[in-house]
Amino acid sequence: MTKSNMHALGRLRRSWSAITSRREGRVPRRSHGAGATALCFAAFILLALAVALAAAAEYPIVIEDSAGNTIVIEEPVERVVALTSDAAEVIRALGAADKVVGVSKYVVRDEAFFPELSRLPSVGSCFSPDVERIIELEPDIVITYVKWPTPDKLDEHLEGTGIKVVRLDLYKPSNMSEEVEKLGLILEREDEAAELVEWYAAKMDEIENVVSGIPDEERVRVYFETHGDYKAYGLGSGGHEMLTLAGGRNIVVEEGITDDYPEIDPEFVVEENPDVIVKDLSSFRVPSGYGEEDPTPMKEYRETMMGRPGWDEIAAVQEGRVYMLSADICVGPPYPVGVAYLTTWFYPEEAAAAGVKPRSWHKEYLERFHNLGYSGVFVYPLLFGDANIDDVVSIRDAQWIAKYDVGLVDDGAIDVAAADVNGDGRATVTDAMLVAKYIVGLIEEFPVEAA
Repeated sequence: MTKSNMHALGRLRRSWSAITSRREGRVPRRSHGAGATALCFAAFILLALAVALAAAAEYPIVIEDSAGNTIVIEEPVERVVALTSDAAEVIRALGAADKVVGVSKYVVRDEAFFPELSRLPSVGSCFSPDVERIIELEPDIVITYVKWPTPDKLDEHLEGTGIKVVRLDLYKPSNMSEEVEKLGLILEREDEAAELVEWYAAKMDEIENVVSGIPDEERVRVYFETHGDYKAYGLGSGGHEMLTLAGGRNIVVEEGITDDYPEIDPEFVVEENPDVIVKDLSSFRVPSGYGEEDPTPMKEYRETMMGRPGWDEIAAVQEGRVYMLSADICVGPPYPVGVAYLTTWFYPEEAAAAGVKPRSWHKEYLERFHNLGYSGVFVYPLLFGDANIDDVVSIRDAQWIAKYDVGLVDDGAIDVAAADVNGDGRATVTDAMLVAKYIVGLIEEFPVEAA
């Protein structure tokens, strides 16, 4: 008997049990309506059987993954290996984390964001998968990127095992929604996938309302650097898509460079003189992202980056428009949050007028789709004083800081790093007083460097 038929039989048995218990508890053993009851009961069983068989007939599921491979799912997927952190994040967002039996080493290292999944067996990475471990875990499917690992490192080793490789990037905005829907279908989480896709669409509509009003000739020119030094997001990368969605012009692409992640000559950036510079920071290189409270490492990296030879001649450096963006909200499942930050950095007045609030969006994403509180340092410079994460510094922030200091609210209720407006490493009532003075105009800026 196939898994799908077993599932259908299980539903039928549960229906029978429920009806039987109601029948025994409410209908007398000898009743004038016994014949009618029996007929109704039989009709119900036939209907339940029809529904169960219809559900079973949904298989096989046939999809085309993002690599163009035809994937046939013959039975319900119960065991999944997520070879990428992006796949793990989406699976959890769809409420299917209980199906995951193995994860990449990057998920194992990220205990703050993946408290449950990080305890699962590691299967290496998408660049160097542990095929033997994957086979031992007996998954129904392995989810990985389109490019990584190459088939000779994974697919060919799994031939004959019955384990299917499904290639979904889950990091590019252009096909994120389509891939989420496919994953929802595979994992029987179609409603949850639809909810996430609707969230993407709503947020990106707000971004489009801002960007559509910016003439092409007035759009900012941007240098967007990946985790590596002088390695840029180029044509075909998720970072380039994000930059474009936020209304920026990629200086690398405009110069005709066609590589997805090109190595850039240090002089190139100086010569191109971008209006804005953005750096994608990996938490494995610079402490940042979910669970971090201290913005100092991001601040120090920014200062180092701005001090690169010749960079003092660049407009972005001279005007302080150099921004650090955590990899946690750069390319990947929460990409609208990253695009919202880019938009506010590119066009601060227009974004503010349109009500684009990246940190509020991020908080909503974490709470709604991951059951996590907002916790971390995701960008630098920070919007200091905005303790309640609504992207506005107001007297309410002062109230929240004061409540935090006396223990009425915990770390999950405020952005601790942004609440530390005097830069002493603590969020106290002194910071609350400074926020209040700032609001009423008694001071013009906070002691720490503000955005």
